[in-house]
Amino acid sequence: MEFTLNRIFDSIENHLPNTEKAFQFSKKCVYLQTDSSTPRSHLDSSLGGVPYWTAEAGEFPRNEAGEPLLLLAQINLRQVNDIKEISWDWPISGMLQFFIDSSDDAGNSYWCDFEEPCNQKGFRIVYHEQIDENAPVFAPILDFEYGDMSPLTNSAEWRRISFVLGESYPEVGSLECDALESADSLPEDYDERDIPAGHKLWGFPNFTQSDPRTSEEYELLFQLDTDENVMFGDTGIANFFIKPEDLRQRDFSRVWYNWDCC
Repeated sequence: MEFTLNRIFDSIENHLPNTEKAFQFSKKCVYLQTDSSTPRSHLDSSLGGVPYWTAEAGEFPRNEAGEPLLLLAQINLRQVNDIKEISWDWPISGMLQFFIDSSDDAGNSYWCDFEEPCNQKGFRIVYHEQIDENAPVFAPILDFEYGDMSPLTNSAEWRRISFVLGESYPEVGSLECDALESADSLPEDYDERDIPAGHKLWGFPNFTQSDPRTSEEYELLFQLDTDENVMFGDTGIANFFIKPEDLRQRDFSRVWYNWDCC
């Protein structure tokens, strides 16, 4: 079957009623795609694997028992900013890392503190402003083994990440969608749309249950969805939120971490 541009637009119209009106609520995001090829080095963006670290960065992130935290993902921001259409106020370089405690304690629920979601006791966000391309591989992490509470599967020990510019839309039930509904701005059949999730930076968040935020002052920084390499609970989604002013200041000490599942 031949797929022309008109065919594609017709398909969109059929599945997204009131398309023109609905599209005005879109927000740019960067989707993350993973593959099984080994990253070129610890300087690459990756899901899991060996993290970038230097002596100048200080003590490696550890839990209260002194065990190293799991590298959930690291983002080489230079690779992200190769997408020229990006216009938000992200750092244009450096390494942004997401660590989590994967020690064998199921009661800690992937070490998310739902009462104090910005408490980085069981997770850690690290930003390296500069990347030293001559930095050696961080040796103490090489023998690390995932615990039972790791959201990463063994096959995801080293997954390279590539980036694709995309669009996201506010999910029904989210704070952003509620704000639009209260303004009477949404199409009547908006709640019938299938809002895609996925791994992404920025854009609108997705949830399997409900939005945990009490205020729109926190926006999505990073989202990990379920795929063949990662899963939070039963096909869950993990979100990391940040205040825009903190992002502008490169302050990742107050990131809000949450996950939910079916």
